[in-house]
Amino acid sequence: SLWAYQIIEHNTRFPDMRYGYSYMRSPWSSNPSPYVSRFTYTEQTLPTCSDHYDTFDYDTLSDYLNGIELGAHGNAHFVTGGVFGCDVLEPLVDEGVFSSIDD
Repeated sequence: SLWAYQIIEHNTRFPDMRYGYSYMRSPWSSNPSPYVSRFTYTEQTLPTCSDHYDTFDYDTLSDYLNGIELGAHGNAHFVTGGVFGCDVLEPLVDEGVFSSIDD
């Protein structure tokens, strides 16, 4: 693969950008791996037009923010593979902080 073993550079030039593990990647990435990582998750589908339309049914901002995180937005991250590969949480599951990583 073209991206196999591609190492991500550490952020040494932009002190205002303090992202996970000092790597030059998205701020929400909690993957401690120094390599470019992508994972496939086939149990989800990309959001549909109706998923987005349904977000207009919410009456409160908190309901909207919760809903947009799920079907209308979050699935896109699952399907394109940008949120997996982080086993840094496994020790927290072992210690009982979380019941599982999937919750």
